[in-house]
Amino acid sequence: MTNTTIPDAEHESEDDWCLFVAAPVDAAFVGVRRALARGATIELGRDDTTFAAGVFADGRASRRHAQITVDDAGVLRVADLGSSNGTYVNGARIERVSLNVGDVVRVGAALLVVQKTPPRFSLPKSPLIGVGPAIARMQAELARALGAGRPIAIVEEPGSGALSLAHEINRVRGAARVHEWAVGAWSDRLPSALDRAFDERDATIVLVGLPQRRTIARSLVIERLRAAANAPSPQLVVILDAGQSYEPDLREALATVHVPPLRDRPEDLVPIAFEWAKARSIELPPLSTKAWLTMLRSPWPGNVAHFEATLNLAADGLARTHDEPIEKWIRDAASREPPSRVATTTVADETDAFVFARSGKWFTLATGERVSLHRHKVLSRVLSALVEARATRPGRVIRGDELLAIAWAGERFVDGSGENRLHVALTSLRQLGLRPILERVEDGYRLDPSIRTRITDD
Repeated sequence: MTNTTIPDAEHESEDDWCLFVAAPVDAAFVGVRRALARGATIELGRDDTTFAAGVFADGRASRRHAQITVDDAGVLRVADLGSSNGTYVNGARIERVSLNVGDVVRVGAALLVVQKTPPRFSLPKSPLIGVGPAIARMQAELARALGAGRPIAIVEEPGSGALSLAHEINRVRGAARVHEWAVGAWSDRLPSALDRAFDERDATIVLVGLPQRRTIARSLVIERLRAAANAPSPQLVVILDAGQSYEPDLREALATVHVPPLRDRPEDLVPIAFEWAKARSIELPPLSTKAWLTMLRSPWPGNVAHFEATLNLAADGLARTHDEPIEKWIRDAASREPPSRVATTTVADETDAFVFARSGKWFTLATGERVSLHRHKVLSRVLSALVEARATRPGRVIRGDELLAIAWAGERFVDGSGENRLHVALTSLRQLGLRPILERVEDGYRLDPSIRTRITDD
């Protein structure tokens, strides 16, 4: 990670304009970029190789289609050159217009995302998918944090991917074990659990969700953070909400890494979608330009977790047929705040519990937030089976094949497609807020019997 070369944040004014190839061209082109300094002029067209040969060779682009310029004042503009099918910015046909960060330019079938980038930056391997400068800056912070020898605070808007970054810290350190706790859900067990974990020198301790108000759990975590500042191991990592403030005297004790929210890196959306599909052996069907544009221009208030959960809920249809459109999923979900992944003003009492409907049609998080599964029958059936097992015999593990038979009764699966669907369903439940309590045990799953739970017939 130490090979990251990117200017510090105070040099933002030196950034160049940059266009990233987004969609719906071949996956091989996604993420290819072209930077433009002041005074630059480029022309885009069917035979153009400005980005890579073939990016605009789709038949809908004219030979001389559009011109991109950056004037001496640093203003980026695009002008149509009399193309047959027109040049579009954010879905509207244009003749000539100035561009801003996040705008999407359409030339033929290709969509180009406008961004600002340093003149030179590299992208070391990252646990978060990304092709742009936001991920490079995060990696630079991570490299500095790993070399600081202090506890690490990962600051994110919920759902941005901090937990993946925490596990990357453990991987880089080569620690023998990682301990992960959601502070709010495990507050009653935290003191003894932390004491035991700190006895393991070769470990990484990850604490998620530091309470916003002063509680015993919060005081204990802060005490540990201060103490760990002078201890070489185990490594202590705390994940903080970007909207939350913490004690000023901790700033010197913590090495901070900021995870960029998805809205600040629209160039990464399509790469994330392709990697999501690749990991599940799903071939993304041909999508309309409008669908890709909706994806790229949406705020995704729940960040990566929201985006991937939306794709997860569409995965069953995608796995069956390419005729199943996901435009509706994108349109309906992209701008809706997911109830369990955004910052909440509700302050949970430390004794609050997860509440589950026995039917699996809804559950309430320890924060008091209610999540409905009424429109997601598969997720509801999976959760109902786990809840019933918890109610009849706490700690009981349900095998994966049992869950498959319950959730997809009567269906036959080939080539591991059933295991893939079950994985997607369980991932969706975790991303909706059940990560602290939904456990995998050997070849099955259960709701953690040590976490406070209430079950209702409502």
